[in-house]
Amino acid sequence: MVNAVTSAAPDVGLHVGVLLDTGPTAEEVAAMTDLFRQRGMTAVAEGHSYGGPPPTSAFLIVLTAPLAPFLDGFADDADGWRSLRELVDALQAMRSDPGRWGRAHEVRLEDASSGHAVALEPDLPEAAYRALMEVDLSGLDQWSIPVRLEWQQARLTWTARMTTVPLRFSRRPP
Repeated sequence: MVNAVTSAAPDVGLHVGVLLDTGPTAEEVAAMTDLFRQRGMTAVAEGHSYGGPPPTSAFLIVLTAPLAPFLDGFADDADGWRSLRELVDALQAMRSDPGRWGRAHEVRLEDASSGHAVALEPDLPEAAYRALMEVDLSGLDQWSIPVRLEWQQARLTWTARMTTVPLRFSRRPP
């Protein structure tokens, strides 16, 4: 059973795709649907081979939604960081059975239209969720170079790592 959400649910009004490294069970679909509905969102869950076949796609849950509106919906509430953490913890708990998985999955928030993402590793500290609510995403749009936001524990800050490098077209097409 998934832990119940204890904080206020922000009204995000978004549709979220939940991509799992193996197809979800009926129980997981029901639990995920409820987790997102409690936060004013709809969700659909499906399996994926994100990054290739296992094991390269293993231990990853991808939430696809417009990144800034998704995070803004949580940031608008004083306890929104807690609601986001509870959501991520609940998703990771579904895929942390030591007998089946061996470890919890990373949850990746990803904007499919721009390629920007946020990596939410298992056991991310409270400070990371609080700081994520303060990150200015206004410069990350569909035309900017895709980045992945990662928590740097040593510096207690989020950093952006480019996931692609822009290349000029260096020769004429055939």
